[in-house]
Amino acid sequence: MIIWLSLLGICFLIELLWRRGYALWLAMIAGFNALVLTGVTWKITLPLFVMLSSVALILWHYYYRRPLQYFEKHLEERKARNYLHTTFRLLHNIKNGHGQQLIDDSLWHLKSDQELSAGTLVRVKTVKGIFLHVTQLQT
Repeated sequence: MIIWLSLLGICFLIELLWRRGYALWLAMIAGFNALVLTGVTWKITLPLFVMLSSVALILWHYYYRRPLQYFEKHLEERKARNYLHTTFRLLHNIKNGHGQQLIDDSLWHLKSDQELSAGTLVRVKTVKGIFLHVTQLQT
């Protein structure tokens, strides 16, 4: 039991430094061996640890290496939809129909049908992907 708890602690330290998730899986399996399989001999727990660790590490490797563009893209689109129909003043000019604006904590790409100068009050008309289409508000 002391060996499994020591391995658990070492794996947690490795995870704190490396932060990839692999050592976390090893720590969880070592904790399972230490807490659940306390009365079982090492001849059973060691092969069980090796088998479970191998499966967990292989599965985590494929999960960790998956492409994230799809998820990140849709996250940004959902975040952009929150700004639909909001109004704000431009910090920078919109030239040739394109500009940028810092809104809350993110830099957004703006599109407009006309050139607008800084300080103009605009409203987000539509959202396409990460582009906010804005129109000038009449004052």
